[in-house]
Amino acid sequence: VKERVKIKTTEKVTFKKIFEAIKINKPLRIILAVYFLNIFMNIVQGMAPFFFKWNMDREDLFQFYSILTVCSALGFLILPILTKNFKKIAILRVLLIVDIILRGVFYFVGYSSPIFVVTMMGILFFIYALTAPILSVMIAETVEYAEYKTGIRAEAVTFSGQTFSGKLSVALAGTFSGLILSAINYNPELTTQSTETLSWFFIIMVLLPALGSLLRLIVLHFHTYDEVEHEKILNF
Repeated sequence: VKERVKIKTTEKVTFKKIFEAIKINKPLRIILAVYFLNIFMNIVQGMAPFFFKWNMDREDLFQFYSILTVCSALGFLILPILTKNFKKIAILRVLLIVDIILRGVFYFVGYSSPIFVVTMMGILFFIYALTAPILSVMIAETVEYAEYKTGIRAEAVTFSGQTFSGKLSVALAGTFSGLILSAINYNPELTTQSTETLSWFFIIMVLLPALGSLLRLIVLHFHTYDEVEHEKILNF
């Protein structure tokens, strides 16, 4: 096909201007911080096999757990309906609050029932999966914010920031998982782990992500850039 869009020759963007664009883009920094807080769920992903093996004594359930993480992506299908009627940041806040509440219920009920555990984890993963695309769209909206403030449209820098934040989160989660196993006295050579270690496995699986959701809510408190402001910039 023949390209019909004529690209205007623009001034070369220097590294100095790129960093200036990031420095002034407060909404981007806030959303990247929220995105980085995926580290709590990334730690859980690494600790899940230990929980199913030692606490549940059902290693086979870990395979089902893995399937749930994939199926939870189906939640993306309802996201357009939600964003059409509500602000993205409001949806995100509600999802985080619901996540905290359900995890509190999960902790107090316990894990004696495999059906309850699998059902609850399925719901929690569904909620968690909805947060990822919302954050991605919110990051995309900061491109115009930076352009409005600096005159530089740094899309590549903006989205590479998301990639870097995500990879850093995964990398640090792997490091912290090892440190946590050592801190809770996990010993793979034992046939049964101590009661204290088992308790910590459950706390990590259920309450650690709740802490992540709480921190996300705190960070989002400083985020005031929404669809209304974005629309104003587009029409400027």
